[in-house]
Amino acid sequence: LWGRCTDDPPGVIMDFSTGTFYAFSAPARVKMVYKQKYQEVIFAWGFREPVNRTISQYYYIARDRPKETWVNVSFPDQAQKILRSWWERFGGSCEKQTCLGTRGNNEGLFWIQSSLYYRHLRMWLDEGFRASQMVIYPGNLYMKHRDKLETNPVLQALRARVGQSTFNLSRAWRNGRAANKGSRAHVFPENATLVNEAKARLEEEIFAAENKKLFQLLAEEVGNGMTLVGYTGKAND
Repeated sequence: LWGRCTDDPPGVIMDFSTGTFYAFSAPARVKMVYKQKYQEVIFAWGFREPVNRTISQYYYIARDRPKETWVNVSFPDQAQKILRSWWERFGGSCEKQTCLGTRGNNEGLFWIQSSLYYRHLRMWLDEGFRASQMVIYPGNLYMKHRDKLETNPVLQALRARVGQSTFNLSRAWRNGRAANKGSRAHVFPENATLVNEAKARLEEEIFAAENKKLFQLLAEEVGNGMTLVGYTGKAND
């Protein structure tokens, strides 16, 4: 949220952090930086398939923190903790992002916080940000066209909102660049059957209902000016 360019005029051009969208403090921080102009900021949010994002985050953090005790817990076992925390804390009924708490007071729910997109989006809208400020796209849509700078539908949507001259990636594109290709090796070998069973339970008991609410909210907000890249229906479809 604090990255600023040095060109004229100065300002925040883009924030690529995955940890700001769902942070409880993020809306207030944006308002603090932009003050009365906070409703002029354009947000671009890419949503990855939530169960895969949950397991990816688990392996990613485990890789970087090998000495922490929970790293020795397999993802299927961690999924059991997630489900137990989900139902014990509030029976899955509380829809606010803040209901989940933080990693410090609820280890189990930490792993799914970043994948509960309905709650994140609802939080920003409830804080007074407008749907018309938001460009939302499926993460795999960008990945599918990531090397096609001129025709990538996500980049086209962003240019339509902020201007071709303002958001022209080709000027910064370099040969030999380092890039995340969208895959990571597991920190430790897992039983594929158990992992798939754990993913299925997370989908059935948590994300199916969460995604349904997300789809309904997105369809509603298209009618309020939200850009939903790849969506061909009408508002409230």
